[in-house]
Amino acid sequence: MSRYKPMLNLKLMRIKKGFTLMQLAEKSNINYNSINSWELGKHSPSKEKLEVIAKVLECNVTDLI
Repeated sequence: MSRYKPMLNLKLMRIKKGFTLMQLAEKSNINYNSINSWELGKHSPSKEKLEVIAKVLECNVTDLI
């Protein structure tokens, strides 16, 4: 069992903005597998990575978690 919580808000915000995982990875310069593992709850992103994702998705960090 994973000790991390799936980041469903991240996935919802990504879809709302019309991005695929690959597009978000390219726009944020963050590895596709990393973003996927966050959405699935296998790992948690650093604060810095969350800030990058929030900027790309044009939202607040708190909207993602």
